[in-house]
Amino acid sequence: MDKTKRTAEPSRGSRLADMSRELPYSFTATLSVEECMAHLKKFAITEPPSNLAFFRLDADTQRFYLRPRAVPSRLVEVEGLLKRAGEHRADVSGKIFGNFLYLPLLFVALAAIAAAMLLTLNLWVILIGAGVGIALIMGWRRALDQAEADKNEVFRLLHKALTPIATSSSE
Repeated sequence: MDKTKRTAEPSRGSRLADMSRELPYSFTATLSVEECMAHLKKFAITEPPSNLAFFRLDADTQRFYLRPRAVPSRLVEVEGLLKRAGEHRADVSGKIFGNFLYLPLLFVALAAIAAAMLLTLNLWVILIGAGVGIALIMGWRRALDQAEADKNEVFRLLHKALTPIATSSSE
């Protein structure tokens, strides 16, 4: 039986709060810890290669850090823990988060546009500044939506890699 728990905090209504929201996950892998590590290493052979690191905590526990390149958003990262739960089982838990670095640049650009509009009080500068500001905000929202979709895709890929479909055995 596969126990999968994927919880995400409910949205507080602010897209800004969602920007760096962590996506916690927890499930039981149908592989041993060693097999889980081997399956995770396959993420490192993507093109371009993903960054992957393992840290052994004790004989039954491994911590891993993954920055996958298999999704369009390059800023999604995974921190996880593999803990032996049996002969061919491992508890997998951790968090997926996205570092969205464009927000400070957006604020600076919008502040510069607002300053230019207020200093010149020219109708054309105001119209062009408003258009550019709206385009920047729309682009930022699109990038934010992509990062959220990528977090969910990384969870799907991680879960799929560590819980392969069992082959039918003769009964």
